[in-house]
Amino acid sequence: MDSGLKGLFDYTKFHIGLYTGLISLSVGLAKFIDRSGQEHLYWLRVTLGLLVLAGMCGGIVGSNAYEHETLKGFEDVKIGLFGWKPLKGKTWAHWEHLLFWLAVLAATVSVFVPY
Repeated sequence: MDSGLKGLFDYTKFHIGLYTGLISLSVGLAKFIDRSGQEHLYWLRVTLGLLVLAGMCGGIVGSNAYEHETLKGFEDVKIGLFGWKPLKGKTWAHWEHLLFWLAVLAATVSVFVPY
């Protein structure tokens, strides 16, 4: 495994841990919101869903990275889960990042939605 692929693998493991913590935080925050905060609860649910999807993409990246010798080889090969390989490794990594930043945006919106 070359250093670029090892870096991606380590980076992805860090992200999966981050998503797990943020999902726990989102669930905890949702429990504190009472019925009057339904708009906030909606955005927290969106955040939670996006974080779960980002974690799934990260899991696909992390669980397939060890099968390749180089980062270039990983990026150009279609990967997926359960034998279904719809997207290239680079695309999964891009989706992971996009979904994470959309989750950050949704969480930010939830903070600024008035009661």
